[in-house]
Amino acid sequence: ATCKHIDMSRAKLRYADFSETRMANCILVNADMQHFSGVQAQMGGSHLVGSDMRYADFSSATLLGVVFRREGWADAVLTNAKFDRARLNAVDLSGLDLRSASLSHADLRNTILRRAKFTRANLVSADLTGADLTDADFQEAIMTKANLTKIVAHGASFRRAQMTGTQWQEGQCDR
Repeated sequence: ATCKHIDMSRAKLRYADFSETRMANCILVNADMQHFSGVQAQMGGSHLVGSDMRYADFSSATLLGVVFRREGWADAVLTNAKFDRARLNAVDLSGLDLRSASLSHADLRNTILRRAKFTRANLVSADLTGADLTDADFQEAIMTKANLTKIVAHGASFRRAQMTGTQWQEGQCDR
């Protein structure tokens, strides 16, 4: 199925299954998306500002250029998801599993990423300025040219991460 330029603001999409659906430039502002299934969905350019996505499954979804802010993401599944150029600034993504996700050129400024798993994730040129990375796992992540200015990374692991050209100024890290 294909949905383009549809306004689904405040929609009740709890338990809805949009797997393998193309949802280009849709507006899902303040939508109830708890337990939503977007497995392999293509949601490029959509706006999900204020949506509740607790327990949602976006595994292997393409979320290029998607706009998020202050959403509830508790226990959402985001492994292999494509967030390239997505705007996730000031969002709480604590504890999420983003293994092998692609977040190249993503805006993650001031995002809370405590205990998040980024193992083998692509964060090339991602902007993590001011992000809280406390106890996050970036093992084997590709972070070439990422901006880590003013991050808090107490207990974070960057073991075998590729960090060529990464900016890391005024940050706090104890490992």
